[in-house]
Amino acid sequence: MTRGPAEEWNRQLAETVRARLEQRHSKLEHDRGLSLGYPSAPEKPKPIPPPTGPREVSAMQEYDLFLSHASEDKESIVRPLYAALTAAGVSVWFDEAVLELGDSLRKKIDEGLAKCRYGVVILSPRFLNKHWPRRELDGLVRSSPDN
Repeated sequence: MTRGPAEEWNRQLAETVRARLEQRHSKLEHDRGLSLGYPSAPEKPKPIPPPTGPREVSAMQEYDLFLSHASEDKESIVRPLYAALTAAGVSVWFDEAVLELGDSLRKKIDEGLAKCRYGVVILSPRFLNKHWPRRELDGLVRSSPDN
């Protein structure tokens, strides 16, 4: 009894998957051109040299800002913000610019938190529901001068 419907389903499966993949590809191509009005960020951010000038920076503080965010907010908010800040000469700890393949995520985040003067937190529902962004927020709160 089940052999007939199962064979029919197996025959249709490949076509169903192919059609869904084509729909998804079309949607991605359509959405690629959408914009929220933010300037486009570079594809791969370049490492930012430490700021120069009269401001004193201790050996431990290598960045002005630490960007804490959920990965889902990266494309629409964080990359454009990073591009604008770095264009204005602000040194920013941004995961894409700092992390390399094989790095310990926890160690690099802890180092970044220790080396930043200020933290910028991009709060969103996704941020509050994720483990790593909450750890970053906890680290920023612990390192604030009022604590």
